[in-house]
Amino acid sequence: MDWSTEIDYYCERSGPGLWDEPLNASTNITFLIAAAVAVPVVRKITTDLSASRLPTLEDPDPDPPPLTVLQIIEFWYLPVGLVAIGACSFLFHTFANRLTMRLDIISVLLFVFVYLSLFLRHVAGWSRSAVRAWIIMLIFATAAAQGLYPSRISNFAPMAVSVALLGWIAWLLDHRAVARRLWIATALFILSLTASVNDNAFCDIWPFGIHFIWHILNSVVLALVVIALGQALDPLESHQPIDDN
Repeated sequence: MDWSTEIDYYCERSGPGLWDEPLNASTNITFLIAAAVAVPVVRKITTDLSASRLPTLEDPDPDPPPLTVLQIIEFWYLPVGLVAIGACSFLFHTFANRLTMRLDIISVLLFVFVYLSLFLRHVAGWSRSAVRAWIIMLIFATAAAQGLYPSRISNFAPMAVSVALLGWIAWLLDHRAVARRLWIATALFILSLTASVNDNAFCDIWPFGIHFIWHILNSVVLALVVIALGQALDPLESHQPIDDN
């Protein structure tokens, strides 16, 4: 495979030029904004979880224990991963070849896998083996969807289902506000995916296409899921009492 093979997916690109997709390339700045939103959320999560789990005279062996260095790094990967998504997507929409396309996809997958691991372990209380099983099923579901219906939809539809299921898990755990935020993120993700796959249908109407909507909405989606994680791990905000009436 020639990794330098040029790719022309979107109607904004009319040639091989570096700046031939100005709107698609420039809207990746929204992922940097999402990363800036994620920084204080992650700072609060790591500070709260570390401070609340420190050993004391009354509780010398807290359960769960304080966050490890690796766990802190995992949380901080969220804003770093958002920067990586924006950077890799920017490269794809400027150089537009097989290599930058793969980097674009990998950056999204890494963020999704890290986020799923953090949510399922720290919010739902799953073991690492259970989380690995979920991620493996997600990979197989994506591969199966690609086999049945090869398209951008089958690449990302399993991710939308995963976020919706996280909302269901949050609801069962009485994180009602978190669940609603995740379901809003799912709806926005479906809308952004619809815009991306229908980009070429708008070439004659709007020469820039509508793929840039994918960037804008996805940056909102990713900021929302990070905020939802922070809310779920904040005992003062995450729980809403169940109305038995």
